[in-house]
Amino acid sequence: MANGSEITLRVAVMNSSSYNLEEDCGNDEITEKIISWMKENTINSTYKMVKNTSTELFFTSVRIFTQDENNNSYTAYDFANDLRKGLKRGCGLDVKNKTQSLGDALLQIN
Repeated sequence: MANGSEITLRVAVMNSSSYNLEEDCGNDEITEKIISWMKENTINSTYKMVKNTSTELFFTSVRIFTQDENNNSYTAYDFANDLRKGLKRGCGLDVKNKTQSLGDALLQIN
């Protein structure tokens, strides 16, 4: 429980999108915002970035909590949804949570 659950996270920009991950969002690039969020929202800032391009970020060995602050189950979908909300609110991006499995989260930027 102390180490949480291990998941993967992929953030992908759709080909039809007018955005890329190197664009500014406030004072930082979108990629930098995502990495900062990952540091703050993973257990002991535990994750490994294995792909970093202008259209995709891919993280493995992402450690997330197993329960939220209300002691409800916290899944890869929930983790991705929290990041989605942050990107939508902070950067005004159209982001969809396409997570379909227990351990693999996917966000699409449209």
